Amino acid sequence: MDLPPGRYQLRIAARDSMKATLGTIIYDLDVPDFYKESIGLSGLTLTSLGGASMLTARPDDQLKEVLPAPPVAARTFAQNDELALFAEIYDNSGNAPHKVDIVTSVLTDEGRVLFKNEEVRDSSELQGAKGGFGYTARVPLSDIPPGSYVLNVEARSRLGQNTTVTRQVQFTIVSAERGPQR
Repeated sequence: MDLPPGRYQLRIAARDSMKATLGTIIYDLDVPDFYKESIGLSGLTLTSLGGASMLTARPDDQLKEVLPAPPVAARTFAQNDELALFAEIYDNSGNAPHKVDIVTSVLTDEGRVLFKNEEVRDSSELQGAKGGFGYTARVPLSDIPPGSYVLNVEARSRLGQNTTVTRQVQFTIVSAERGPQR
């Protein structure tokens, strides 16, 4: 669904006519204007290599090009799995040549970094226009012990005031023997 920037409330209802049961959900939704600020970051789309075994009704053609498996809503992964993520970084800094630093990390509750990947993108990729960098990263889980963590993705423009944007997703790693709970 395409919506202009703003605040919305999504209301969904479902009814099972055979059992006469009804369920509803209300979700507050904020659609940001990714082109208003000098730098912006979309939400994170996650999957795992184990996610490739999940049945998907209609995989998204664009995400099939950037992720090794369909996106998953699961946030529990086996230790022998590998996370894959996709995000878009919107760089609206203008024509001045500059770099954008992108850091993906896995953090403990105490803020300790257990995994870190750093990448630099160049504004020349956008050919002088406002626009977005497609960003993908892989996070191997084999060296991270079972537990709860935060996946943190941060983008920082080196132009002007070094504006930084961040997105975080909580997730859990379980031992490979136990496997993820779906």
